Amino acid sequence: MSNNPFLIHGHRGCRGLMPENSIPGFLHAIELGCRSIEMDVVISKDKQVIVSHEPYMSKFICLDANKRPIPEEQDKSLNLYEMDYESIKMYDCGSVFHSDFSGQQKMQVHKPSLADLIDAVNNFIKYRDIDNILYNIEIKSKPELEGLYQPPTNEFVDLVLDAIEEKKIGNTCIIQSFDESVLKRIRSKNHEIPLASLFKTKCNVQEVIQSLGFTPNYFSPNYTLIDKNFVEECKSVNAKVLSWTVNDEKDIEVMLDLEVDGIITDYPNRAFQLLDEAKMKIG
Repeated sequence: MSNNPFLIHGHRGCRGLMPENSIPGFLHAIELGCRSIEMDVVISKDKQVIVSHEPYMSKFICLDANKRPIPEEQDKSLNLYEMDYESIKMYDCGSVFHSDFSGQQKMQVHKPSLADLIDAVNNFIKYRDIDNILYNIEIKSKPELEGLYQPPTNEFVDLVLDAIEEKKIGNTCIIQSFDESVLKRIRSKNHEIPLASLFKTKCNVQEVIQSLGFTPNYFSPNYTLIDKNFVEECKSVNAKVLSWTVNDEKDIEVMLDLEVDGIITDYPNRAFQLLDEAKMKIG
């Protein structure tokens, strides 16, 4: 295994252990040793940047405002883009049992704003002698959802950049997206923030660079798409490789052997245990 620094990104905090995209989940990931936390963001009615994977209250992780299960017919109708932040905070998104993560601790939590999350992290690390945390922020934008579940892409991006500037985390964040228009918009407005291009299917490195008009700082595919040739090709253009979502110990070991630069995982505790065993340097 390589001796190069290797960064573990806590996926939605540490989804395998705590409610996803929740302040307690992110703080627990940091407590476990993560120096990078990965999150998704959407936009509320009052233009707040909200930490959430879906642009609605999912019946699979949330209760309604009266702490009752969300009916099937209301799924996807509780639209965050039509709710202000104060209304969003009324929904418990940490008490529903998640069949995919049976060991996840249950608690009453709400979807936080990015600003509130950053404040909580700053307070947490201040008294624990922890250096700055890297925020890996995924902009969950889809052109077909504009005007329905999100603002136009450019406005979406600008709101996120404004929140980043307001909280002064421009030097300690990455922005990732599947949507090339998001990455292009960011690069046109900011040349400093590292960008990660996400992929669900196999990609051609040179074609991505040509399509974007620049080389992203990270290529971030699903871990099943990564082989040694891909890693070498990314490194040849001075791009890093960040794989997602790597939860099984054997798959984590494969990523280490391939010498990717980092992984996104629901179980950072497993990854740290493997790193300790391998006596690798944690980035």
